[in-house]
Amino acid sequence: MEFKLNISKNTTDQVNAMVEAYNKANKYRFSQPQKYIQTLNDYYRDESWRRTQMFDSIGNDKTKQIDVLQYISQRENIPDFMVDWCWTYDPRLSNIGLPTIIPWIPFPRQLEFIEWFYNLYLNQKSGMVEKSRDMGITWLFCLISVFEWRWTDGFAGGIGSNKLDNVDKKDEPDSIFEKIRTLLKLLPKFWMPSKFVTRVHDKVGNLVNPNRNSQIGGQGGKDIGRGGRRSFYLVDEAASLEFPMQADASLSQVTNCQIDLSTPKGMNHFGQKRHSGKLPVFTFHWKDDPRKNQEWYDKECERLDPVIIAQELEINYHASVEGLFIKPEWVKAAVDIKLQPVGVRQAGLDVAAGGTNKSSIALRFGPVALVHPFKIENGAELTHAAIDLCNKAEVDCLHYDSIGVGHAVYSTIERTERIMRFIHFGMKASARPSDLFYEEFDRFAKDVFLNARAEWWYLLSKRFEKTWEHVNGKREYPEDELISIENNGNLIAQLSSPKRLDTESGKIKCESKDTMLKRGIASPDEADALVLAFIPRAGGVKRIMSGIDGMLPKQVKIDWEQPDFKIKHYGALVINKDLSCHFMAAVWDETDAILKIYADAKFDYPDPDTITSTVIQRMNLLRLTADRIMGNKVMFEEHKRSFHRELNQHFWDKVSYLQTIRIREPRKYDQFGSVAALTKLAKSKRLEIDLSCKETIKQFKYWKLENQRFEHSGLQEAILLIMSELMLYVPFKQVTPKKPEYMPVFEKYEVPGSGGPMEV
Repeated sequence: MEFKLNISKNTTDQVNAMVEAYNKANKYRFSQPQKYIQTLNDYYRDESWRRTQMFDSIGNDKTKQIDVLQYISQRENIPDFMVDWCWTYDPRLSNIGLPTIIPWIPFPRQLEFIEWFYNLYLNQKSGMVEKSRDMGITWLFCLISVFEWRWTDGFAGGIGSNKLDNVDKKDEPDSIFEKIRTLLKLLPKFWMPSKFVTRVHDKVGNLVNPNRNSQIGGQGGKDIGRGGRRSFYLVDEAASLEFPMQADASLSQVTNCQIDLSTPKGMNHFGQKRHSGKLPVFTFHWKDDPRKNQEWYDKECERLDPVIIAQELEINYHASVEGLFIKPEWVKAAVDIKLQPVGVRQAGLDVAAGGTNKSSIALRFGPVALVHPFKIENGAELTHAAIDLCNKAEVDCLHYDSIGVGHAVYSTIERTERIMRFIHFGMKASARPSDLFYEEFDRFAKDVFLNARAEWWYLLSKRFEKTWEHVNGKREYPEDELISIENNGNLIAQLSSPKRLDTESGKIKCESKDTMLKRGIASPDEADALVLAFIPRAGGVKRIMSGIDGMLPKQVKIDWEQPDFKIKHYGALVINKDLSCHFMAAVWDETDAILKIYADAKFDYPDPDTITSTVIQRMNLLRLTADRIMGNKVMFEEHKRSFHRELNQHFWDKVSYLQTIRIREPRKYDQFGSVAALTKLAKSKRLEIDLSCKETIKQFKYWKLENQRFEHSGLQEAILLIMSELMLYVPFKQVTPKKPEYMPVFEKYEVPGSGGPMEV
């Protein structure tokens, strides 16, 4: 249903006359104040006389009164109703010698708003109104409410604000219901409902029309949304609500047409909601008010603080928020810039607690990022949807929440049988910062940031800052140091939400989600997903094998028919300090110069029978010959020799008729050389790990320097045993990188659980 106002010649003439009068008066506002006042007084006198003549022409003639009422009762004719019959009240005018009760002629922008509002109201949709201060918009809503109250059967309007006194306080002209009472008092008596009795039908926060069984109700603070259903509901000064999300939840069950009206007060709930792109927004800027001009604005700038000017007049949502991690102008630069999606391919999954918060995933292709929320709940379904998306997008790495509400994802991702063609890291925001050194601070991360989350937000903020400098010609940067994002209102609002704070010890910290919530700002789920996608691989922690991060687990294929001189099988058995054991089987394929890890196992206690049976099965020893099966140093210590002898006896008993199997010490154990050679294999794409070797993948992934010391155990030590043996005859210096197995492919596809296409 499309609603159109009837803009008659009468309305056009009166609006033009009003605009012309203000334009004329504004020329003298500061240079000749008396002439300014006289010009407006002349206009008000002429307009009041016009209305008086019109009223006198009707007099007590019932027929004429009925004709007038029939005409102005039509919504399309609201403009004529306003320009002929409505008056407004402003006590401030008495200070400069102007009448406090003046004829109400709507601004052109106000007429546009009336049409915009009715197109939402009649189609049962909600919207938002952002405004410069002192634009008369609350008066306009009062007029619409009064109009519907007077002429619509069963109408139930709702008005709420942060305090009940702001909604209705007797004899307080700034309260909304006092504005409504003023409107009614200044209308001709024949307009009022015949059965209306002030003392009966006008109560605090409740105005009843007995003729139409209609009413206007008012509520404040926590009570917003309580009570019966409403035809439409105005939330006045919505940016000042103490519990905005609670109000939204209540009103969602009360009305289909909620209108939030406010001047901004930072990027709180109102600001985020306004920039989410989910609701239509109507803007009243001070330039839409014919009472004001550039000279008036310049005087206000001299009189008021720049922050007040930006927030109250320029509708700047970030003006009153100091210390933001990412400034809004930086974000705008990232939206405007167009970069090539070439480089690192990573994903970030932010896991939400549920309710109004939504889990979100960000895909990063070099400096280009796409972010979408999931419309599915936390748990296995969310995890599998994220895995499928990452596989399809061919990302190399996924960072995700692993603690708190993210534990469900961690639990699923560690146990799932679903194929993952990428490595993954469960990240902890509260963990210690990385091992990175920051030249701008001349300190390591642990001395700069309170925790990992602060470091991650800082790293992303630097990308946005560099992008802003690059776009504005202040300094040029390589594309891989910049960032480009979609024109996503929700993401844009969230990125400029958290504050950058300092601890007492001078470390940088990121404003907590609980503190943001107290400011009325919901969890920045999409922004946090973007942060996760752009943190350095595995959080910037120093890994033992730096090249292992780029290696993807895969289905390892082994040609068991190759001759022994082309393929060499190795096994490694490690006994740990807690007496648990780890086993690894690998093959060196000399034809392709690839080391393939194809089996692993963990034993909670050293049971020789179980261990030998597993090794024989995994290495296919009843059919093939192992070149060497090695044990670690602990296994050959004096007090462990009985276990070693028993282990070898089991091998003798089970496979001695085919070959002699012995667990031996490596001929030359070189842990540092083994790490270097293994890293070279990983970087050269000549190390393969079978998908079934989950424990190997996990231990390799988290193999890092602890307090600048080289430590290893389990399967980490097993691969060092194998590499030490392999290094005796393989010249790793001659190993060259393999060509990429695939090139990036960009296509459009549906994001699982997001409900929309995503171009990658």
